[in-house]
Amino acid sequence: MCIRDRSTTTYANTVPLAKSVEGTNSGFAQSNNGTNTNNGHQVVSQIFLSPIAAPSILGYFSFAIPAVILGLRWAQWYGLAATVVYLWPMFLVFGIIQILCAMVAYRARDNLATVFHGIWGSFFLGFGIYYLYAAYGVLPILIDGAKSDEIGIWFAVLA
Repeated sequence: MCIRDRSTTTYANTVPLAKSVEGTNSGFAQSNNGTNTNNGHQVVSQIFLSPIAAPSILGYFSFAIPAVILGLRWAQWYGLAATVVYLWPMFLVFGIIQILCAMVAYRARDNLATVFHGIWGSFFLGFGIYYLYAAYGVLPILIDGAKSDEIGIWFAVLA
């Protein structure tokens, strides 16, 4: 919010004080026409808004796609042992998209979307890094060794 007076003096990043119970502004005198005055200068408030699309639209799809793939993989309805080599880029990309959606949701002041997109973005990003290391033999594949139908079905339903 930028407050400026008519004498070409600009005060950046200043906000007028809130109105008290009596209806007058603390630190500002009230003029007859309802505008605030400060030392004889008229103070004009301006609000600059930038339109932001809802980031959750992209965030929901970037959550659903890897969640379905991961659920099908963990339920062992999809893929072989070598499938890990092909899955890590998808988890990395969709994890980054989730984190970007969380940043845009934070800018749009959507707290709930910020939290959930950030959490799931971190999960898929970490899972993509894990699958990257597993694909090149740096880490063992822990999850695919045991049959985990229950976890896989939960992920498929969650998506």
